[in-house]
Amino acid sequence: MGLFYDDKDVTFKTTPQFINFVSTDPVIRYWSIENIKRSAGSHSSEPCAFVVHSSTEYGAKHVEETPDSMKTQLIEKALKILSDTVETEPGFIKCQKWRYSQVSTNFINKILRS
Repeated sequence: MGLFYDDKDVTFKTTPQFINFVSTDPVIRYWSIENIKRSAGSHSSEPCAFVVHSSTEYGAKHVEETPDSMKTQLIEKALKILSDTVETEPGFIKCQKWRYSQVSTNFINKILRS
């Protein structure tokens, strides 16, 4: 999911790392501040954008569902996790479905057996 902010000056509650892994949530596994990540860690002059990935287990469980059907739950989880970092609300949110964004051992074994 992408969370896009309208202006370049997003209000951060803390100084965030631009790459973050979440080990305590069954839905969200990873998030990044994409514009900072792409500019090698320095704050860029581009508008702020967060990218949020679900866990492999969550993705596998909901693989046949549409992004629109999952959007509400994913937004709720993402905003809760990001609320410790950012005060500003995103201007636009886009859910994107990636069937193979994170490869699991089971997937690799399945491919190797076929």
